[in-house]
Amino acid sequence: MASFYGHFTFSTVLAVGTTAAAAMWLQFDWGATFLVAALTIVGGVSPDLDSASGIPVRELFGMASIVGPLMLGPRIQEEFHLAGDQQLAMLLFLYLFIRYGLIRIFKRFTVHRGMFHSIPAMLIAGLMVFMATKHPGAEDEIMVKRLTFAIVAMLGFFGHLILDEIYSINLDGLAISVNQFSGTAVKLFGPSMGANLFCYGLLGVIGFGAFQDTKNQLPQIKEAFTTIQTKMTSPPSLPHWFDAKSPAEAPGGGAQANHPEKAPMPRVAPQNPPVAAAIP
Repeated sequence: MASFYGHFTFSTVLAVGTTAAAAMWLQFDWGATFLVAALTIVGGVSPDLDSASGIPVRELFGMASIVGPLMLGPRIQEEFHLAGDQQLAMLLFLYLFIRYGLIRIFKRFTVHRGMFHSIPAMLIAGLMVFMATKHPGAEDEIMVKRLTFAIVAMLGFFGHLILDEIYSINLDGLAISVNQFSGTAVKLFGPSMGANLFCYGLLGVIGFGAFQDTKNQLPQIKEAFTTIQTKMTSPPSLPHWFDAKSPAEAPGGGAQANHPEKAPMPRVAPQNPPVAAAIP
């Protein structure tokens, strides 16, 4: 099977493609483009959270304990309307729970190449990213970004599963065979009924939560998919943040273009006052 660093390298190559798509086709800003790259890489190594080596668990849970509360901060404020100190306490609690609690639970109930290496787990990862990236803003634009974030996370995850299946093929001369790991990555069900029930139950809970969260936004979701498809089939162009001029400096841009009432009055050449007729 591929090593952790092998999966990291492969997901980084995938991230180059997703980053180019986000910047040159979808025209994301630099912050969203960076998140696309990061989520592709994280999705590409996250199936190895159940690895016995400990490296993926330590690195990913350490990162999740910091990034997770930051991403959930706007949702917590929107749902519970907490005061500043209460919100800070909630973020600290999430950090401690992920860093020291959730990691122990995960190690206790997972085995390598179990149901965490599966298509349902990939869908769980995508739905979690979709729900975690909700924040205030222009709804249509945010929905396009949320769907893109979820898609690239699942793409990285699926790339991990495919690479594991490729490494399960033995190429010894002209003989082609498979080892004991073949079929253990890209799967819908595992050998453990308990693990299957837990995985599909978790998928159902998260899926129901995502539906409840967006049941009034189904037209926006459909429109966002259409927007992504239209942009991805159109010719690419350089990102707008590559331009040398800022929007305020661009011709016709800036605050004065958006607020014509504040535009300066045109200069008019002063006229000489009329000269009084000389009194004879």
